[in-house]
Amino acid sequence: MPEEGFLGAFARIAGTFVGGAPDGHKNVWNAIAPWLNELSRSASARWLPHLVMGIPCEIFFHDQRAKVLVPCKQPSIAACAVCRKPCCLNHSFASRTADAVCFACVVTARDSHDSAAPRVPWPAGTAGNPKPPPHSPPDPAPPPPPPPREPQETPLDVQYAQARRVLGVKRSATWEEIHAAHRALLKKFHPDRNPGSSRAAQRYLQVRAAHDLLKQAYPEANR
Repeated sequence: MPEEGFLGAFARIAGTFVGGAPDGHKNVWNAIAPWLNELSRSASARWLPHLVMGIPCEIFFHDQRAKVLVPCKQPSIAACAVCRKPCCLNHSFASRTADAVCFACVVTARDSHDSAAPRVPWPAGTAGNPKPPPHSPPDPAPPPPPPPREPQETPLDVQYAQARRVLGVKRSATWEEIHAAHRALLKKFHPDRNPGSSRAAQRYLQVRAAHDLLKQAYPEANR
């Protein structure tokens, strides 16, 4: 870079790291000091020849004004380890051993890798994919409600039916009809009219019990 030089570019990059570090300069320099030491030893021997001779960078980049690809032409630091074209610090990736790979070779390697092996998405909810997939499968439909169960007779309904049979009335009978049947059966099976008949006495008690039971099913009977 003719405007700022290698050391100026390095200072700019280091300043970017320092500005983005939450704990200040100390942690930044502790983190990059080993990398800087090895890079400075390697770069002195491998980058100086290109920088001293002024070999221009041959990597093409997109000119926003002219809307075309143009060669960089800035002083290169080394030859690309893949295509061997001279590349500058702005258009290459440099390792701590001062090896450089130009951006063009990096893009070519990335495209060939993507075409050969499709990317596998990160599982949802992990660091690589914190958001759920945009088209999640719909929730399973709830099971259909069970068919309505037919009403079943309760023990009390069975007792009511038995009481109506004792009195000889239908299920649709009114309370007046039930009470009339009760009075008629009491007269028929009264012990005074059937002296010494155990069967009549038993029927008399059944009629009274049936009448008392059906009172529970007819609110008007208690008025």
